[in-house]
Amino acid sequence: FVGNHSLFALDAMVLLPLLQKELNRFVRSLGDRFLWNEKSEDFLLKTGGVLGDPSVCAALMAASCDLLVFPGGAHEALKPEREKYRLQWKQRYGFLKLAAQYGYSIVPMALVGPDEFYRHLCEGEDIANSTLLKWLKRKGLLPNALNSDIYPPIPLGLMGSLLPKPQRCYFQFGEPLDMSLYSGKEMTKAQLHRARNAVAEQIEAMLSELLVRKEQSSQSDGLLRRLLTR
Repeated sequence: FVGNHSLFALDAMVLLPLLQKELNRFVRSLGDRFLWNEKSEDFLLKTGGVLGDPSVCAALMAASCDLLVFPGGAHEALKPEREKYRLQWKQRYGFLKLAAQYGYSIVPMALVGPDEFYRHLCEGEDIANSTLLKWLKRKGLLPNALNSDIYPPIPLGLMGSLLPKPQRCYFQFGEPLDMSLYSGKEMTKAQLHRARNAVAEQIEAMLSELLVRKEQSSQSDGLLRRLLTR
């Protein structure tokens, strides 16, 4: 399953229980390396998370496990509010190469809702360019090599708190892309580009449909829900 990534990677908390309940499939979600440490490892593993490393992904594919992949990674999960529901995949093709190598089918998936759990009081890109951060780097309190696109925004949730605002969530599956056609072969750049675009275009089309559905359903919201979701 390949989808769009939501703010703070909260999409996995919505999707994984639903996939298990509705489809009876225990899906492993690939997470960025910076999420993993001694304190978080047990929790992530128990809830279906795995390290987003090609060797880990290959081992799971060899065991025929279901995987949930967000090609946008941390960059997409920490995107500014103006970019919500826009794919931030850059030129990443690793998920396609591994799917081809192991003959997997890629199921495009779109999710709408979690990007509204929080408003952004301040964007990560503004924090990255702040005087305070530059001072911390000069003093050696932060590494200079830290990428500017992985600073998180400062969130505002329910009633200005850190609790997520209640939101209806909508998800949809697209047409699977059978990568077994390339099994045992090395895909050309043109083939990778076409396959990537085929998956991305399906997700973008589904996102547009789901956003319309979400807007239509919000018209019937009562006063309390409107206050809580603002």
